[in-house]
Amino acid sequence: MRGRWGAFAALLALASAMPSCQDGYPIAATPCDRYCDLGIQTDCGGDSPAGCVASCESSPVIQLQDCSSEFDDWVLCHKVHHHGLTCGYEPPLTTTGCEASAQAYGACADAHRLHVPRDAG
Repeated sequence: MRGRWGAFAALLALASAMPSCQDGYPIAATPCDRYCDLGIQTDCGGDSPAGCVASCESSPVIQLQDCSSEFDDWVLCHKVHHHGLTCGYEPPLTTTGCEASAQAYGACADAHRLHVPRDAG
């Protein structure tokens, strides 16, 4: 009987250690997860990470697959400079220190919006 409890204890210890291998998050972060990780200004009231992600995922500009590296650079720059999201989960008001990444992301988004299929009629 002692051997069974020992095996059970070893399995329990292994199982409790496994989530720490994934930093407590079972799937890879999405671009919107990274965007919302910028945080929201404290004067906005309630902060809902799920609401932020839902809002982000409905934005066609953020979801431009062809601009994912520019978007990631833009988000990373704002994170480094501690620029938070504004109320309504809108982008930071300031681009101080992030002008180059903002310009690159804006240029990519503008270029790819020109190629969106439109009704001919």
